[in-house]
Amino acid sequence: MIMSTSALSGGMPVQVDTAHYQAATYEQRERLYSYVEQISLVSELGGRSVIEVGCGSQVVTKLLRMRDIEVTTVDFDASLNPDVVCGVENILLPDNHADIALCCQVLEHLPFSELTKCTNELLRVCRTHAVISIPDARPHFGFTFMRGIYRYTPKHIGIEWHPLKPAQIHSFDGQHHWELGKKETPLRTVLAAFNASSGSVTKHFRHALFPYHTFFVIKKAR
Repeated sequence: MIMSTSALSGGMPVQVDTAHYQAATYEQRERLYSYVEQISLVSELGGRSVIEVGCGSQVVTKLLRMRDIEVTTVDFDASLNPDVVCGVENILLPDNHADIALCCQVLEHLPFSELTKCTNELLRVCRTHAVISIPDARPHFGFTFMRGIYRYTPKHIGIEWHPLKPAQIHSFDGQHHWELGKKETPLRTVLAAFNASSGSVTKHFRHALFPYHTFFVIKKAR
């Protein structure tokens, strides 16, 4: 396993090997659902330019560019060939560089104490919104059904809490320093950290078809 160290993360080893994104098991159906959500949110927000922080396999990058959306990729791992090599704590781009800052499944790789700082940096380089997703460890019980006669629209009903399964204490697994729904980081604590930034959460939801990913849309303060 290749160990990379981000100079912008206080020298902490970040244990995500490049081969992790190239494995045949990485691009599973559920992850593709999350990719579609990312692209949909960018479109809903009217973004014509995007800073993608944590480009991974670059599937989202390619799909956004196919829609004629200008994408600047950012990652501290040079082996992923990003446009800009740096960490999310100090993005080497000017203020208001693009309409949207997209940062999905990244912030959990840093200590939770860095969340507000990183959110401020994402808001600094965007013009309107930051779109963020993080792992969600809360129990989830739900079902999806189809509604309508001629236009079949999936509708999902889910429960995010279970009285017989209390939140677990998080233990660093070599990659994630924290996850939403763990005892130290319930939803209210995560929302407070986001809202302590130079923006405010206007929308947050758990992905119906991939409940492990929860999305936050944060509007930049004017």
